[in-house]
Amino acid sequence: MKTILCYGDSNTYGYCHTAPDLRYSEDKRWVNILSVMLGDGFSVINEGENGRTTAYDWPPNPEPSLPEKNGLHILP
Repeated sequence: MKTILCYGDSNTYGYCHTAPDLRYSEDKRWVNILSVMLGDGFSVINEGENGRTTAYDWPPNPEPSLPEKNGLHILP
């Protein structure tokens, strides 16, 4: 089995500002759609998080900063 890690921000997470829990239903999230399209033989992991950045602490200036939102620190 091949594993695909989808590491990203709110788009990967499935954020939806109009949904009751602020997230698209599982059948609408692109990571889950990808998993269904690939079928057996693939394990697709959704590691999306709202507010994640590629290389910046969040928020950028105010304290306290949230270094766990900085992909540069977390991904390695």
